[in-house]
Amino acid sequence: MYRNLNTQTLGITGRQSELIELALSNGFKGVSVDMIDLAARAANYGVQHVCRFHKSAKIHIGTFELPDAWKGTDEQFQAFLATDLPRYRELAREIEAHRAVMTVEPGSDSLPYHENFEIHRQRLAAIAEQLAEDDIRLGLGLRAARAARQELAYQFIYQVDDLLTLIKMVGAPNVGLWYDAWNWKVGGGTFDQFREFPVEELVAVDLADAPAEVDLAEITEEQRLLPGEGGVIDCQAIVNTLRDADYDGPVTPAPHRAALAGMTRGEVVYAASRSLELLWQGAGLSRPVVPIAAAAVDETAEAATREPEAAEETVAEAATETAGEGNPSA
Repeated sequence: MYRNLNTQTLGITGRQSELIELALSNGFKGVSVDMIDLAARAANYGVQHVCRFHKSAKIHIGTFELPDAWKGTDEQFQAFLATDLPRYRELAREIEAHRAVMTVEPGSDSLPYHENFEIHRQRLAAIAEQLAEDDIRLGLGLRAARAARQELAYQFIYQVDDLLTLIKMVGAPNVGLWYDAWNWKVGGGTFDQFREFPVEELVAVDLADAPAEVDLAEITEEQRLLPGEGGVIDCQAIVNTLRDADYDGPVTPAPHRAALAGMTRGEVVYAASRSLELLWQGAGLSRPVVPIAAAAVDETAEAATREPEAAEETVAEAATETAGEGNPSA
């Protein structure tokens, strides 16, 4: 397994080269990709042009999230299969991305549970069939907090058991679990369930903690904390389990951006890196390492805004060099 950075989750923006530099300078070995943004830019500048920094940095592509467009009418879904999904697959091939993720929304204003379940089952199977052609696995995740569904007319999947049932009923070998420790806990999942889940069906792992003594029935997504901050979710036990199971995928710190308010983006990445580093050390996966100071990373990234084209190339080269300078391989 390897440490993965999702800048969208953390609320960080910047040029591709800047974000890759932030990741590599702080010990991350993978990054998640905004495939919608990448596709939009590829339409203007070409696939090879927009993918060049990910390829030159030789960094893992942890995950890319499929958009909600497939959840519309039958006509919209067919258009997604015919146009959007092939475009995402082309980009995935170019950057060697093999793990897609998708959130199952916890309710609907128009579809009762059983109708919604059948639509999800059929459409997810069709999507998985296309993804399998490019050796792409699809991980399904949930939103378990009550606030995400309380205004919807019909409730749908927001509990772990129901999500696992959907994965099983889709029946595609490349469809598995996008394990989010926070939603797993809020959605009624137990640690024993996670420990016994087949590692070969685990597509991606996100880690976040929750405040002490929180009421899980009333918790909100804004209460997602960095791993190890709240003590409600035993992220160390999770990492130890992944180690013992030889999990080979991305592990991503996934607090809500509200938990990082007031920090610069360098400080945010440093904090996220530090939270995983402590877990890696606790699992015996890493020697002590000090990521580049947040201020120094911000200064490096800021330089990229002065000479856009030249700076993009310089920072991308620096990111590649940093990757080989003593950061742990885990």
